[in-house]
Amino acid sequence: MNGHLKHMNYALQAASAAQLTPAAFAPITEQFDNELARNKRIFDARQFRLKSGAVDHPTMKFSKRDLEQMWLKIAAEATQASRFSNSQRALDLWNTAAKCATNSRQLAFSHGQMSGIYYEQKNYVKAEPLALRAVFEYQNEETVSTNELGKALINVALLYQAMNRLQEAARYYELASLAIVPAS
Repeated sequence: MNGHLKHMNYALQAASAAQLTPAAFAPITEQFDNELARNKRIFDARQFRLKSGAVDHPTMKFSKRDLEQMWLKIAAEATQASRFSNSQRALDLWNTAAKCATNSRQLAFSHGQMSGIYYEQKNYVKAEPLALRAVFEYQNEETVSTNELGKALINVALLYQAMNRLQEAARYYELASLAIVPAS
């Protein structure tokens, strides 16, 4: 734990040295907007297929309640597989859970878990897009707590730090510090 705090302090010092301004967050905001538009197009296409009767994905045959129950069962099984260091099985299960997700929070959690597994394997190339998607999905979820978003931002920062991309890490640490609400 002390190691993470030490790295976080280093990244925050780097962020203050870089004098981050709102303009520095413009690329991230643009990525969020692009991801939001992409998610809307996917949702609209899925709704169109449902209304037209063209069911082409197995999960489209289930009700929202059924999918939520499936997600919970698959997530529990994936967590169990992770505990026993069966990372490939856990990855497969989290991928299936993502397909059954009925809201952005479940989708973000699934992507965050897959990213974490790749991070532990030091496969940062595969972890990065999943971690960024988790941030985007948490940002798009209206009921998400700022602490959940903050944790996702810290995970991206840790990932960039492990990849020795310190400026990007500092930017995400700064965003996380703005998102996380201290306990009172």
